[in-house]
Amino acid sequence: MEIKEIPASETWPLRHKVMWPNKPLDFVVLPIDEEGIHYGLFENKILVSVIS
Repeated sequence: MEIKEIPASETWPLRHKVMWPNKPLDFVVLPIDEEGIHYGLFENKILVSVIS
């Protein structure tokens, strides 16, 4: 496993899948995403979790 800082855009597919799968992908893009700090947990180079 590896934890590393990621850009906001890398959070969106997982956020979409977990939180709002029935909405369009654009729905999960928040206006303040670029202001935040985002970390991804990778298992075998696959993003499996995010904390922002």
